[in-house]
Amino acid sequence: MIETLLSLFFDVGIKSFFKKDFRERQALFLCIKDKSEALNDIHILGSEKVLERTLFFICLDVRRSEKFLVLLSDKVIEPQFIGVIRSYKNIYYQIVPINWENTKVLHRLFPFTKPISLRAKKTTFGCGDRIGLATAGHIQAISAYGEVYPVLAQQSIRELNLTKRNYRDIIAEVSFQVFQEGFERGYGADGDHLKTIEDINLALDAEMPMITLDLSDHLHPAVFKWSDDEIVRSFAKLSLDDRNFVIDLFLGKKWEIKGEQYVPSQTEIERCTLIYLEAIRYTKIVDDHLQDRRGHDYDLEISIDETTTPTLPFHHLFVATCLSALNVRFTSLAPRFIGEFQKGIDYLGNINEFRKQFVQHVAIADYFGFYKISVHSGSDKYSVFRIIGDVTRMKLHVKTSGTSWLEALRVVATTDPALYRKIHKKALCFFDTASGYYHVTCQLEKIPPLSEITDGQLVAYLDHDDSRQLLHISYGGILNDLQLRFDFFTTIFENLDMLDRYERENMERHLKKLNGG
Repeated sequence: MIETLLSLFFDVGIKSFFKKDFRERQALFLCIKDKSEALNDIHILGSEKVLERTLFFICLDVRRSEKFLVLLSDKVIEPQFIGVIRSYKNIYYQIVPINWENTKVLHRLFPFTKPISLRAKKTTFGCGDRIGLATAGHIQAISAYGEVYPVLAQQSIRELNLTKRNYRDIIAEVSFQVFQEGFERGYGADGDHLKTIEDINLALDAEMPMITLDLSDHLHPAVFKWSDDEIVRSFAKLSLDDRNFVIDLFLGKKWEIKGEQYVPSQTEIERCTLIYLEAIRYTKIVDDHLQDRRGHDYDLEISIDETTTPTLPFHHLFVATCLSALNVRFTSLAPRFIGEFQKGIDYLGNINEFRKQFVQHVAIADYFGFYKISVHSGSDKYSVFRIIGDVTRMKLHVKTSGTSWLEALRVVATTDPALYRKIHKKALCFFDTASGYYHVTCQLEKIPPLSEITDGQLVAYLDHDDSRQLLHISYGGILNDLQLRFDFFTTIFENLDMLDRYERENMERHLKKLNGG
Protein backbone atom coordinates (compact mmCIF):
# COMPACT_ATOMS: atom_id res chain seq x y z
CA MET A 1 0.00 0.00 0.00
CA ILE A 2 2.80 2.45 0.82
CA GLU A 3 4.28 1.83 -2.62
CA THR A 4 1.09 3.21 -4.14
CA LEU A 5 1.63 6.40 -2.19
CA LEU A 6 5.33 6.56 -3.08
CA SER A 7 4.47 6.31 -6.74
CA LEU A 8 2.76 9.70 -6.43
CA PHE A 9 6.09 11.24 -5.47
CA PHE A 10 7.68 9.81 -8.62
CA ASP A 11 4.81 11.07 -10.75
CA VAL A 12 5.50 14.66 -9.72
CA GLY A 13 9.30 14.50 -9.70
CA ILE A 14 10.63 13.20 -6.38
CA LYS A 15 14.13 12.81 -7.83
CA SER A 16 14.51 16.59 -7.91
CA PHE A 17 12.51 17.22 -4.72
CA PHE A 18 15.50 17.79 -2.44
CA LYS A 19 17.12 20.20 -4.90
CA LYS A 20 14.19 22.62 -4.77
CA ASP A 21 13.89 25.61 -2.44
CA PHE A 22 11.46 25.64 0.48
CA ARG A 23 8.48 27.12 -1.39
CA GLU A 24 8.85 24.80 -4.35
CA ARG A 25 9.16 21.76 -2.05
CA GLN A 26 6.11 22.83 -0.09
CA ALA A 27 4.04 23.31 -3.25
CA LEU A 28 5.15 19.92 -4.54
CA PHE A 29 4.28 18.23 -1.25
CA LEU A 30 0.82 19.81 -1.19
CA CYS A 31 0.24 18.55 -4.71
CA ILE A 32 1.16 15.01 -3.64
CA LYS A 33 -0.98 15.32 -0.52
CA ASP A 34 -3.98 16.33 -2.62
CA LYS A 35 -3.43 13.36 -4.92
CA SER A 36 -3.30 11.01 -1.90
CA GLU A 37 -6.90 11.95 -1.12
CA ALA A 38 -7.94 9.89 -4.16
CA LEU A 39 -6.39 6.75 -2.66
CA ASN A 40 -8.84 4.50 -0.84
CA ASP A 41 -6.90 3.43 2.21
CA ILE A 42 -3.84 5.64 2.71
CA HIS A 43 -3.59 9.42 3.00
CA ILE A 44 -1.04 12.06 3.91
CA LEU A 45 -2.02 14.16 6.92
CA GLY A 46 -0.92 17.66 7.84
CA SER A 47 2.39 19.26 6.99
CA GLU A 48 5.91 18.04 6.26
CA LYS A 49 9.47 18.69 7.38
CA VAL A 50 12.77 18.21 5.56
CA LEU A 51 15.92 17.47 7.50
CA GLU A 52 19.26 16.56 5.91
CA ARG A 53 17.75 15.47 2.58
CA THR A 54 15.07 13.41 4.31
CA LEU A 55 11.36 14.17 4.04
CA PHE A 56 9.19 13.50 7.12
CA PHE A 57 5.38 13.34 7.05
CA ILE A 58 2.46 11.59 8.77
CA CYS A 59 0.29 9.03 6.99
CA LEU A 60 -3.07 7.52 7.83
CA ASP A 61 -3.79 3.89 6.97
CA VAL A 62 -7.58 3.75 7.12
CA ARG A 63 -7.75 -0.02 6.61
CA ARG A 64 -5.52 -0.69 9.62
CA SER A 65 -6.88 2.21 11.71
CA GLU A 66 -3.46 3.62 12.42
CA LYS A 67 -1.20 6.60 11.83
CA PHE A 68 2.55 6.43 11.28
CA LEU A 69 5.48 8.63 10.36
CA VAL A 70 7.09 8.20 6.94
CA LEU A 71 10.71 9.08 6.16
CA LEU A 72 11.62 9.42 2.49
CA SER A 73 15.11 10.17 1.14
CA ASP A 74 17.33 9.90 -1.91
CA LYS A 75 20.14 8.63 0.35
CA VAL A 76 20.36 5.73 2.80
CA ILE A 77 18.34 6.62 5.91
CA GLU A 78 20.22 6.63 9.19
CA PRO A 79 18.51 4.12 11.52
CA GLN A 80 17.45 6.40 14.39
CA PHE A 81 13.79 5.45 14.61
CA ILE A 82 12.50 1.94 15.19
CA GLY A 83 11.04 0.76 11.89
CA VAL A 84 12.18 -1.18 8.84
CA ILE A 85 14.07 0.81 6.19
CA ARG A 86 13.35 -0.18 2.60
CA SER A 87 14.02 1.12 -0.90
CA TYR A 88 11.69 1.71 -3.84
CA LYS A 89 12.98 2.77 -7.28
CA ASN A 90 16.25 4.05 -5.76
CA ILE A 91 14.40 6.02 -3.09
CA TYR A 92 14.77 4.98 0.56
CA TYR A 93 11.85 5.06 2.96
CA GLN A 94 11.05 4.10 6.53
CA ILE A 95 7.69 3.43 8.19
CA VAL A 96 7.87 4.64 11.80
CA PRO A 97 5.18 3.46 14.25
CA ILE A 98 3.94 5.83 16.94
CA ASN A 99 5.37 4.60 20.23
CA TRP A 100 7.42 5.92 23.14
CA GLU A 101 10.84 4.98 21.79
CA ASN A 102 10.16 6.72 18.50
CA THR A 103 8.72 9.71 20.35
CA LYS A 104 12.06 10.29 22.08
CA VAL A 105 13.76 10.38 18.67
CA LEU A 106 11.10 12.76 17.33
CA HIS A 107 11.70 15.09 20.30
CA ARG A 108 15.43 15.11 19.60
CA LEU A 109 15.11 15.78 15.86
CA PHE A 110 12.20 18.23 16.16
CA PRO A 111 12.32 19.88 19.61
CA PHE A 112 9.01 21.70 19.05
CA THR A 113 7.23 18.34 19.43
CA LYS A 114 8.37 17.98 23.06
CA PRO A 115 6.18 19.50 25.82
CA ILE A 116 7.60 22.46 27.72
CA SER A 117 6.93 24.41 30.90
CA LEU A 118 4.40 27.18 30.30
CA ARG A 119 5.15 28.96 33.58
CA ALA A 120 5.91 32.26 31.84
CA LYS A 121 2.85 32.20 29.57
CA LYS A 122 -0.12 34.37 30.45
CA THR A 123 -2.94 32.28 28.96
CA THR A 124 -2.92 28.49 28.98
CA PHE A 125 -5.71 26.15 27.93
CA GLY A 126 -5.97 22.45 28.78
CA CYS A 127 -7.30 20.21 26.01
CA GLY A 128 -7.66 16.66 27.28
CA ASP A 129 -7.78 13.99 24.56
CA ARG A 130 -9.16 10.69 25.83
CA ILE A 131 -8.89 8.90 22.47
CA GLY A 132 -5.49 10.12 21.25
CA LEU A 133 -6.90 11.55 18.02
CA ALA A 134 -8.53 14.86 19.00
CA THR A 135 -5.34 16.89 19.34
CA ALA A 136 -5.08 17.84 15.65
CA GLY A 137 -8.45 19.61 15.83
CA HIS A 138 -7.46 21.32 19.08
CA ILE A 139 -4.30 22.66 17.47
CA GLN A 140 -6.21 23.89 14.45
CA ALA A 141 -8.47 25.95 16.74
CA ILE A 142 -5.75 27.31 19.04
CA SER A 143 -3.49 28.26 16.13
CA ALA A 144 -5.76 31.25 15.50
CA TYR A 145 -5.17 32.53 19.06
CA GLY A 146 -1.52 33.49 19.12
CA GLU A 147 -1.41 34.39 22.83
CA VAL A 148 -2.97 31.11 23.99
CA TYR A 149 -0.65 28.21 24.80
CA PRO A 150 -2.31 24.79 24.84
CA VAL A 151 -1.76 22.01 27.33
CA LEU A 152 -2.45 19.34 24.73
CA ALA A 153 -1.68 16.29 26.87
CA GLN A 154 -3.83 16.33 30.01
CA GLN A 155 -5.01 13.17 31.72
CA SER A 156 -5.62 11.94 35.25
CA ILE A 157 -4.72 8.51 36.58
CA ARG A 158 -8.43 7.72 36.62
CA GLU A 159 -8.72 8.55 32.92
CA LEU A 160 -5.65 6.45 32.12
CA ASN A 161 -7.06 3.47 33.96
CA LEU A 162 -10.45 3.78 32.29
CA THR A 163 -8.99 4.16 28.78
CA LYS A 164 -6.22 1.54 29.24
CA ARG A 165 -3.44 4.00 28.40
CA ASN A 166 -0.38 5.37 30.19
CA TYR A 167 1.40 8.72 30.22
CA ARG A 168 3.95 7.65 27.62
CA ASP A 169 1.08 6.70 25.29
CA ILE A 170 -0.42 10.16 25.82
CA ILE A 171 2.81 12.01 25.05
CA ALA A 172 3.51 9.85 22.00
CA GLU A 173 0.05 10.46 20.52
CA VAL A 174 0.21 14.20 21.15
CA SER A 175 3.82 14.65 19.97
CA PHE A 176 3.17 13.09 16.58
CA GLN A 177 0.01 15.18 16.12
CA VAL A 178 2.01 18.31 16.98
CA PHE A 179 4.43 17.28 14.24
CA GLN A 180 1.53 16.53 11.89
CA GLU A 181 0.09 20.02 12.34
CA GLY A 182 3.50 21.74 12.30
CA PHE A 183 2.65 23.49 15.57
CA GLU A 184 5.87 25.16 16.76
CA ARG A 185 4.53 27.66 19.31
CA GLY A 186 5.11 25.29 22.23
CA TYR A 187 2.69 23.24 24.29
CA GLY A 188 2.32 21.81 27.78
CA ALA A 189 1.55 18.37 29.17
CA ASP A 190 -0.31 17.91 32.45
CA GLY A 191 -0.32 14.95 34.83
CA ASP A 192 -3.78 15.89 36.02
CA HIS A 193 -5.16 15.51 39.56
CA LEU A 194 -2.26 13.44 40.86
CA LYS A 195 -2.07 12.69 44.57
CA THR A 196 1.08 10.66 45.24
CA ILE A 197 4.77 10.93 44.48
CA GLU A 198 4.51 7.52 42.79
CA ASP A 199 1.88 8.78 40.34
CA ILE A 200 3.73 12.06 39.83
CA ASN A 201 6.82 10.09 38.84
CA LEU A 202 4.81 8.28 36.15
CA ALA A 203 4.07 11.66 34.56
CA LEU A 204 7.62 12.95 35.01
CA ASP A 205 9.04 9.78 33.45
CA ALA A 206 6.95 10.59 30.37
CA GLU A 207 8.49 14.09 30.20
CA MET A 208 5.32 15.85 31.38
CA PRO A 209 6.37 19.24 32.78
CA MET A 210 3.05 20.13 34.46
CA ILE A 211 1.67 18.47 37.57
CA THR A 212 -1.77 19.26 38.94
CA LEU A 213 -1.55 18.30 42.60
CA ASP A 214 -4.87 17.07 43.96
CA LEU A 215 -4.74 17.80 47.69
CA SER A 216 -8.10 16.27 48.61
CA ASP A 217 -6.47 13.47 50.64
CA HIS A 218 -4.71 16.08 52.80
CA LEU A 219 -7.54 18.58 53.27
CA HIS A 220 -9.92 18.39 56.24
CA PRO A 221 -13.15 20.10 55.13
CA ALA A 222 -15.10 18.68 58.10
CA VAL A 223 -13.38 21.36 60.21
CA PHE A 224 -15.65 23.92 58.52
CA LYS A 225 -18.47 22.71 60.80
CA TRP A 226 -16.51 22.47 64.04
CA SER A 227 -17.37 24.68 67.00
CA ASP A 228 -14.91 27.29 68.22
CA ASP A 229 -14.12 25.12 71.25
CA GLU A 230 -13.26 22.15 69.02
CA ILE A 231 -11.01 24.39 66.95
CA VAL A 232 -9.12 25.64 70.00
CA ARG A 233 -8.60 22.13 71.43
CA SER A 234 -7.40 20.65 68.10
CA PHE A 235 -5.13 23.58 67.29
CA ALA A 236 -3.44 23.19 70.69
CA LYS A 237 -2.50 19.62 69.76
CA LEU A 238 -0.44 20.74 66.75
CA SER A 239 3.32 21.00 67.00
CA LEU A 240 4.76 24.24 68.33
CA ASP A 241 6.48 24.81 64.98
CA ASP A 242 3.17 24.55 63.09
CA ARG A 243 1.38 26.86 65.51
CA ASN A 244 4.12 29.46 65.44
CA PHE A 245 4.34 29.26 61.64
CA VAL A 246 0.73 30.36 61.10
CA ILE A 247 0.50 32.74 64.06
CA ASP A 248 3.57 34.63 62.86
CA LEU A 249 2.13 34.88 59.35
CA PHE A 250 -1.44 35.93 60.20
CA LEU A 251 -2.18 37.06 63.77
CA GLY A 252 -2.59 40.83 63.95
CA LYS A 253 -2.05 41.21 60.20
CA LYS A 254 -4.33 43.01 57.75
CA TRP A 255 -4.56 42.73 53.98
CA GLU A 256 -6.37 45.20 51.73
CA ILE A 257 -6.73 43.77 48.24
CA LYS A 258 -8.77 45.55 45.56
CA GLY A 259 -11.09 47.15 48.10
CA GLU A 260 -11.56 44.02 50.23
CA GLN A 261 -10.11 43.91 53.74
CA TYR A 262 -8.95 40.65 55.32
CA VAL A 263 -8.36 40.81 59.08
CA PRO A 264 -8.54 37.24 60.34
CA SER A 265 -9.44 36.43 63.91
CA GLN A 266 -7.36 33.91 65.83
CA THR A 267 -10.17 31.38 65.54
CA GLU A 268 -10.31 31.84 61.77
CA ILE A 269 -6.54 31.40 61.54
CA GLU A 270 -6.72 28.23 63.61
CA ARG A 271 -9.64 26.88 61.57
CA CYS A 272 -7.76 27.40 58.29
CA THR A 273 -4.68 25.78 59.80
CA LEU A 274 -6.61 22.64 60.69
CA ILE A 275 -8.20 22.49 57.23
CA TYR A 276 -5.19 23.30 55.05
CA LEU A 277 -1.82 23.04 56.79
CA GLU A 278 -1.30 19.32 56.21
CA ALA A 279 -1.97 19.89 52.50
CA ILE A 280 0.39 22.87 52.46
CA ARG A 281 3.21 20.85 54.05
CA TYR A 282 2.64 18.06 51.54
CA THR A 283 2.76 20.55 48.68
CA LYS A 284 6.21 21.65 49.85
CA ILE A 285 7.38 18.01 49.71
CA VAL A 286 6.04 17.66 46.16
CA ASP A 287 7.58 20.96 45.04
CA ASP A 288 10.99 19.91 46.38
CA HIS A 289 10.63 16.62 44.51
CA LEU A 290 9.77 18.43 41.26
CA GLN A 291 12.82 20.65 41.63
CA ASP A 292 15.00 17.59 42.20
CA ARG A 293 13.62 15.97 39.04
CA ARG A 294 13.32 18.94 36.66
CA GLY A 295 15.20 21.89 38.14
CA HIS A 296 13.03 24.96 37.47
CA ASP A 297 11.49 23.52 34.30
CA TYR A 298 8.06 22.56 35.61
CA ASP A 299 4.56 23.90 36.30
CA LEU A 300 2.89 23.03 39.61
CA GLU A 301 -0.83 23.62 39.86
CA ILE A 302 -2.45 23.53 43.31
CA SER A 303 -5.91 21.94 43.30
CA ILE A 304 -8.08 22.68 46.33
CA ASP A 305 -11.32 22.37 44.36
CA GLU A 306 -12.12 18.71 45.11
CA THR A 307 -14.34 19.56 48.08
CA THR A 308 -18.07 20.07 48.57
CA THR A 309 -17.64 23.62 49.93
CA PRO A 310 -16.62 26.69 47.91
CA THR A 311 -13.19 28.12 48.76
CA LEU A 312 -13.69 31.31 50.75
CA PRO A 313 -11.48 34.20 49.59
CA PHE A 314 -9.58 34.37 52.90
CA HIS A 315 -8.95 30.63 52.70
CA HIS A 316 -7.39 31.18 49.28
CA LEU A 317 -5.29 33.97 50.80
CA PHE A 318 -4.27 31.69 53.67
CA VAL A 319 -3.11 28.91 51.34
CA ALA A 320 -1.21 31.23 49.00
CA THR A 321 0.47 33.06 51.91
CA CYS A 322 1.64 29.82 53.50
CA LEU A 323 2.92 28.39 50.22
CA SER A 324 4.74 31.63 49.44
CA ALA A 325 6.35 31.62 52.90
CA LEU A 326 7.62 28.08 52.23
CA ASN A 327 9.01 29.18 48.82
CA VAL A 328 6.79 26.76 46.92
CA ARG A 329 7.07 27.54 43.19
CA PHE A 330 3.52 27.08 41.93
CA THR A 331 2.19 28.34 38.62
CA SER A 332 -1.56 28.19 39.16
CA LEU A 333 -4.16 27.53 41.84
CA ALA A 334 -7.66 26.10 41.42
CA PRO A 335 -10.15 27.11 44.13
CA ARG A 336 -13.59 25.57 44.43
CA PHE A 337 -15.84 28.32 43.07
CA ILE A 338 -19.36 29.09 44.16
CA GLY A 339 -21.99 27.30 42.08
CA GLU A 340 -21.49 24.09 40.10
CA PHE A 341 -18.81 23.37 37.50
CA GLN A 342 -20.13 19.98 36.41
CA LYS A 343 -18.95 17.81 33.54
CA GLY A 344 -20.13 18.55 30.01
CA ILE A 345 -22.73 21.24 30.75
CA ASP A 346 -22.91 24.98 31.40
CA TYR A 347 -22.38 26.64 34.78
CA LEU A 348 -25.09 26.03 37.37
CA GLY A 349 -25.67 28.78 39.91
CA ASN A 350 -26.13 32.50 40.44
CA ILE A 351 -23.92 34.22 37.89
CA ASN A 352 -23.81 37.52 39.81
CA GLU A 353 -22.65 35.73 42.98
CA PHE A 354 -20.06 33.85 40.94
CA ARG A 355 -18.69 37.07 39.49
CA LYS A 356 -18.50 38.73 42.91
CA GLN A 357 -16.48 35.91 44.45
CA PHE A 358 -14.44 35.24 41.31
CA VAL A 359 -13.28 38.89 41.32
CA GLN A 360 -11.95 38.36 44.85
CA HIS A 361 -10.08 35.17 43.93
CA VAL A 362 -8.46 36.82 40.92
CA ALA A 363 -7.53 39.87 43.01
CA ILE A 364 -5.77 37.61 45.54
CA ALA A 365 -3.80 35.88 42.78
CA ASP A 366 -2.89 39.29 41.32
CA TYR A 367 -1.77 40.45 44.77
CA PHE A 368 0.90 37.76 44.80
CA GLY A 369 1.58 38.22 41.10
CA PHE A 370 3.46 35.01 40.34
CA TYR A 371 0.57 32.58 39.77
CA LYS A 372 -2.73 32.55 37.96
CA ILE A 373 -6.23 31.26 38.68
CA SER A 374 -7.14 27.89 37.19
CA VAL A 375 -10.69 26.93 36.24
CA HIS A 376 -11.37 23.19 36.38
CA SER A 377 -14.18 21.40 34.51
CA GLY A 378 -14.17 24.36 32.15
CA SER A 379 -15.85 22.54 29.27
CA ASP A 380 -19.02 24.23 28.06
CA LYS A 381 -19.18 26.96 30.75
CA TYR A 382 -20.30 29.47 28.15
CA SER A 383 -22.48 31.60 30.45
CA VAL A 384 -19.49 32.56 32.63
CA PHE A 385 -16.66 32.47 30.09
CA ARG A 386 -16.92 36.19 29.33
CA ILE A 387 -16.71 36.97 33.06
CA ILE A 388 -13.73 34.66 33.48
CA GLY A 389 -11.90 36.18 30.53
CA ASP A 390 -12.69 39.80 31.46
CA VAL A 391 -11.88 39.56 35.16
CA THR A 392 -8.60 37.69 34.67
CA ARG A 393 -7.67 39.77 31.61
CA MET A 394 -6.87 36.34 30.18
CA LYS A 395 -4.19 35.62 32.78
CA LEU A 396 -5.53 32.17 33.60
CA HIS A 397 -5.51 28.45 33.02
CA VAL A 398 -8.65 26.58 31.91
CA LYS A 399 -9.06 22.82 31.88
CA THR A 400 -11.33 21.03 29.45
CA SER A 401 -11.32 17.30 28.68
CA GLY A 402 -14.44 15.21 28.20
CA THR A 403 -15.97 17.66 25.76
CA SER A 404 -13.55 16.26 23.15
CA TRP A 405 -14.85 12.76 23.80
CA LEU A 406 -18.39 14.02 23.18
CA GLU A 407 -17.36 15.45 19.81
CA ALA A 408 -15.98 12.04 18.85
CA LEU A 409 -19.37 10.53 19.74
CA ARG A 410 -20.96 13.20 17.56
CA VAL A 411 -18.96 11.75 14.66
CA VAL A 412 -20.31 8.28 15.48
CA ALA A 413 -23.91 9.49 15.76
CA THR A 414 -23.58 11.25 12.40
CA THR A 415 -21.91 8.44 10.44
CA ASP A 416 -22.92 5.15 12.10
CA PRO A 417 -26.31 5.34 13.85
CA ALA A 418 -26.37 1.62 14.67
CA LEU A 419 -23.04 1.88 16.50
CA TYR A 420 -24.15 4.98 18.34
CA ARG A 421 -27.22 3.12 19.60
CA LYS A 422 -24.98 0.37 21.01
CA ILE A 423 -22.74 2.94 22.68
CA HIS A 424 -25.73 4.76 24.17
CA LYS A 425 -27.11 1.52 25.64
CA LYS A 426 -23.69 0.69 27.10
CA ALA A 427 -23.51 4.15 28.68
CA LEU A 428 -26.86 3.57 30.38
CA CYS A 429 -25.65 0.25 31.77
CA PHE A 430 -22.39 1.77 33.01
CA PHE A 431 -23.88 4.94 34.47
CA ASP A 432 -24.16 3.76 38.09
CA THR A 433 -20.47 2.82 38.09
CA ALA A 434 -19.41 6.01 36.27
CA SER A 435 -21.35 8.28 38.63
CA GLY A 436 -19.16 6.97 41.44
CA TYR A 437 -16.19 8.65 39.71
CA TYR A 438 -17.78 11.98 38.81
CA HIS A 439 -20.24 14.37 40.41
CA VAL A 440 -23.08 15.04 37.98
CA THR A 441 -26.79 15.83 38.32
CA CYS A 442 -27.79 13.84 35.26
CA GLN A 443 -31.40 12.58 35.42
CA LEU A 444 -31.75 9.49 33.23
CA GLU A 445 -35.54 9.76 33.18
CA LYS A 446 -35.23 13.03 31.26
CA ILE A 447 -33.29 11.38 28.41
CA PRO A 448 -35.61 10.38 25.55
CA PRO A 449 -35.59 6.60 24.98
CA LEU A 450 -33.65 5.39 21.93
CA SER A 451 -36.78 3.69 20.63
CA GLU A 452 -38.42 7.09 20.16
CA ILE A 453 -35.52 8.67 18.28
CA THR A 454 -34.88 8.30 14.55
CA ASP A 455 -31.35 7.82 13.22
CA GLY A 456 -31.35 11.39 11.97
CA GLN A 457 -32.17 12.68 15.45
CA LEU A 458 -29.46 10.79 17.35
CA VAL A 459 -26.96 13.64 17.20
CA ALA A 460 -29.34 15.69 19.38
CA TYR A 461 -28.31 13.54 22.34
CA LEU A 462 -24.97 15.37 22.17
CA ASP A 463 -26.77 18.69 22.77
CA HIS A 464 -29.02 17.64 25.66
CA ASP A 465 -27.60 18.25 29.16
CA ASP A 466 -28.65 14.97 30.73
CA SER A 467 -27.53 12.77 27.85
CA ARG A 468 -24.28 14.77 27.52
CA GLN A 469 -23.46 13.98 31.13
CA LEU A 470 -24.43 10.34 30.70
CA LEU A 471 -22.10 9.98 27.71
CA HIS A 472 -19.40 12.23 29.17
CA ILE A 473 -18.73 10.10 32.25
CA SER A 474 -19.36 6.65 30.75
CA TYR A 475 -16.33 6.59 28.44
CA GLY A 476 -14.62 3.94 30.58
CA GLY A 477 -17.39 1.39 30.18
CA ILE A 478 -17.59 2.05 26.45
CA LEU A 479 -13.86 1.84 25.75
CA ASN A 480 -13.42 -1.25 27.91
CA ASP A 481 -15.97 -3.16 25.85
CA LEU A 482 -13.56 -4.67 23.30
CA GLN A 483 -16.04 -4.88 20.44
CA LEU A 484 -17.37 -1.36 20.99
CA ARG A 485 -13.81 -0.06 21.29
CA PHE A 486 -12.84 -1.68 17.98
CA ASP A 487 -15.95 -0.42 16.19
CA PHE A 488 -15.59 3.07 17.70
CA PHE A 489 -11.98 3.54 16.58
CA THR A 490 -12.70 2.03 13.16
CA THR A 491 -15.43 4.61 12.65
CA ILE A 492 -13.27 7.48 13.90
CA PHE A 493 -10.32 6.55 11.66
CA GLU A 494 -12.67 6.36 8.70
CA ASN A 495 -13.90 9.88 9.49
CA LEU A 496 -10.85 11.73 10.78
CA ASP A 497 -11.62 14.81 8.69
CA MET A 498 -14.99 15.09 10.39
CA LEU A 499 -13.44 14.54 13.82
CA ASP A 500 -10.89 17.30 13.17
CA ARG A 501 -13.66 19.65 12.10
CA TYR A 502 -15.90 18.91 15.10
CA GLU A 503 -13.00 19.21 17.56
CA ARG A 504 -11.81 22.44 15.96
CA GLU A 505 -15.27 24.01 16.00
CA ASN A 506 -15.85 22.94 19.60
CA MET A 507 -12.57 24.48 20.79
CA GLU A 508 -13.23 27.61 18.72
CA ARG A 509 -16.53 28.08 20.56
CA HIS A 510 -14.75 27.86 23.92
CA LEU A 511 -11.93 30.20 22.96
CA LYS A 512 -14.21 32.74 21.31
CA LYS A 513 -16.45 32.99 24.38
CA LEU A 514 -13.47 33.19 26.72
CA ASN A 515 -12.08 36.05 24.63
CA GLY A 516 -15.35 37.96 24.87
CA GLY A 517 -16.94 36.79 21.62
